[in-house]
Amino acid sequence: MKSSKKSTSKTGSTNTVKASGKTKAQAGKLTAKAVKPLTKTEKKVLQAAEEAIKQGNLGSVEIGLALQSIQSNNLYRAGGRSFPLYCRERWNLGEKYAYRLIGAAQVFEKLKSSGVKPLPLNEAQIRTLVPFGKKFAASLWKEVLKQTDNKPTAAEVKSALAGFALVKGKIKKVKLKPKSKPTKRSSKTKRLVTRTLKQFEHLSLAKIKKALEDIKTSLR
Repeated sequence: MKSSKKSTSKTGSTNTVKASGKTKAQAGKLTAKAVKPLTKTEKKVLQAAEEAIKQGNLGSVEIGLALQSIQSNNLYRAGGRSFPLYCRERWNLGEKYAYRLIGAAQVFEKLKSSGVKPLPLNEAQIRTLVPFGKKFAASLWKEVLKQTDNKPTAAEVKSALAGFALVKGKIKKVKLKPKSKPTKRSSKTKRLVTRTLKQFEHLSLAKIKKALEDIKTSLR
């Protein structure tokens, strides 16, 4: 959208200053010349992908695969939109999350073709595998299954892979830092708070405020 502004010089002559910019509504829109209508085949592919998204659970591999199909085949152009804008307007998905789902779907396809079973159930389980790349996905997933008796949660996948790192294109085991032990101060604070909370059950609001002040004083 273009706008013009007139300014008059000391001599009385008039100059036209042009400015251009995009509104929020226009952000991500493709120009009319750049938009190529979808073919009948593309419309069918888009329809199937969007139906899969409608039926899938948020964070499921199926949604990631459907988004990958839409993105790789430029099917999002149907409304003159960019892919990020399509995801936001059509599905209320942020750009980062949409690409995260696609990345997980790509790793899932690699795992599926490798024959390893059982396969991950959702993006959350695959998320920690993505940074290692598709090349090492199968071997690392086997390690995860081995450590979790074939029933890993997303948190267990993250924990199982914490001992591995991608270094110069190779997977290497790394030493994990030991968990820090609670300090005497933190243990003292925990005991004090626990004891005080038990007392709160039968205290008035005024006495609760007084107890909190006592805690602050003791921690100084």
